[in-house]
Amino acid sequence: MVDGETEIARWPMPRSYIRDSLSLRSSQLAIIEVIGDSMEPTLRSGDKIMIDLNDRNVSQPGIFALYDGDVTVVKRVEKIPGTSNLRIRSDNPQHGVYDVPADVVLVAGRVVWFGRRI
Repeated sequence: MVDGETEIARWPMPRSYIRDSLSLRSSQLAIIEVIGDSMEPTLRSGDKIMIDLNDRNVSQPGIFALYDGDVTVVKRVEKIPGTSNLRIRSDNPQHGVYDVPADVVLVAGRVVWFGRRI
């Protein structure tokens, strides 16, 4: 689960795909739905994303699910060198970039896969 959310469904995926193609452990994964347009065009509202709950290492930039001190979001996160702050960025230029102290952010995990209806 992410941030104490309640499980509403299970998504069956072949273990071999998760293990061999994605190099992940299925016991450390969660799938959630994207809500909103802040990560467009990369992620769209309604997309399902897989989060590796075992990878919370923001020293390697990427897209993460996190609680930013205000709300749970899915954003690009990078550690700001020489500080204890994180830069949180949307892909949609209509949404802002903001910096927060790392100690107020609870990183749930790295986004490693997404699915979308065509």
